[in-house]
Amino acid sequence: TKPANPTKTGYTFANWYKDSTLKTVWNFSTMTVTANTTLYAKWTENTYKVTYNLNSGAWASGYTAPTTRKYTKALTLPVAANIKRTGYTFKGWYTKSDFSDTAITSIAAKKGNITVYAKWTENTYKVIYTVNGGKWKSGYTAPTTRKYTKALTLPTATNITKTGYKFAGWYTDSKFKTKVTSIVAKKGNVTVYAKWTENTYKV
Repeated sequence: TKPANPTKTGYTFANWYKDSTLKTVWNFSTMTVTANTTLYAKWTENTYKVTYNLNSGAWASGYTAPTTRKYTKALTLPVAANIKRTGYTFKGWYTKSDFSDTAITSIAAKKGNITVYAKWTENTYKVIYTVNGGKWKSGYTAPTTRKYTKALTLPTATNITKTGYKFAGWYTDSKFKTKVTSIVAKKGNVTVYAKWTENTYKV
């Protein structure tokens, strides 16, 4: 009588064999035990899935992430060079979607199917002011950084002064072709240029 299949963590039972070299399958229907007999179990190592939650990220061009691993094999997870998200910095892989655990760089051997979650931090970008002879009014501090997803309203005429001149606005170029009153979200580092018009006085 054929016994119930045995179990082995991380492996799937393949069959019973007559020999230790696992060449001849023991057929319980046709083969007869006439003396003390040892049968040998054959096992195949399981393959497990690795699922990536990129959290709005994307793989770098030309890169293919490993999505399976054998039970006895560790797996090194993709690094920052392999994954990207515009306006964000990759901060590692976590096994909990709320990032309440510790970041991991690999999946250890003898683990099953696993999902890992990419954590990102939003980048901070610089705002550089070329004031062209002007100066900030007393007590005012201009904002010099902004988050990637946040727009920024630029200082107005009430915030900047230049003796003998009237503030005519901020421009994104030194030749004053493109006027702006704010820096829209999803921009990188930005330099803005103050334009002035010379005052006219009566005699």
